[in-house]
Amino acid sequence: MEVIYATQDGKIRGSQTGLGSIREELQPIDPEHLVDLGNGPTPLLGAPRLGPNVWVKNETVSPTWSHKDRANMVSASAALSLGAHGIVATSTGNHGASAAAYAGAAGLRSIVFCHPKAPSVAVRMMRAFGGIPVRVDAGEQRRLVARLVDDGWLPSTSMDPHLSVRSNPFGVEGYKIIAYEIYEQLGRLPDAIFIPSASGDTAYGVLKGFREVTERTGLKTPRVVVAQPERTPALVMSLRAGQPVGVPLADTIALSVGDLETGR
Repeated sequence: MEVIYATQDGKIRGSQTGLGSIREELQPIDPEHLVDLGNGPTPLLGAPRLGPNVWVKNETVSPTWSHKDRANMVSASAALSLGAHGIVATSTGNHGASAAAYAGAAGLRSIVFCHPKAPSVAVRMMRAFGGIPVRVDAGEQRRLVARLVDDGWLPSTSMDPHLSVRSNPFGVEGYKIIAYEIYEQLGRLPDAIFIPSASGDTAYGVLKGFREVTERTGLKTPRVVVAQPERTPALVMSLRAGQPVGVPLADTIALSVGDLETGR
């Protein structure tokens, strides 16, 4: 598989590693129900101002401008395979817009329970893609999602600790492709990768992808550093406590990664 990307010197070159087959082998997608809005490899851009050999994965070139498209492509495909009535999501913005877009492409209804402070542009995107955005607080979001899931809707949420028996196990598999692409684009595995995280689904999926690459190559798994806001470090606190811990109510401008609890 040919992957095109920008190097630190600004030149364009390609890489061919033979990993393309594992995308199909290790993804829970029925080819007959594949929902694809033009997802492709995203650029790995050199960032010399941050340091030598520092790279940034530019997920903003995804179909709805965020990495959430990785998960929602898989979730929407799973919803079609399972005959779900529709897709239901909770979101601070990007995830809901992406879920609505992929649900619409699949011919499914979508409802997105939005954070009260979700950006208006994201809410407008949800409507444009055919979704129904509803602004409600976190506690009410989870109650409503659970009710819809019990009625036959597929949740796009993967690691919400309050939806553990109703969560969608498929979507996080889409994030593995980020790891595959990084390996293909660098021609090797990185020493470390830094991932902003809220409930932890992106970090889990990317780490799983790197582990699958190392199983097939014998290379060392990169160090994965999960970054959270200083005021809402639920994952850090949970790791230190040895059990899931919620943080006290705190406000942060990093809304999309400001969850007060992390996945179990």
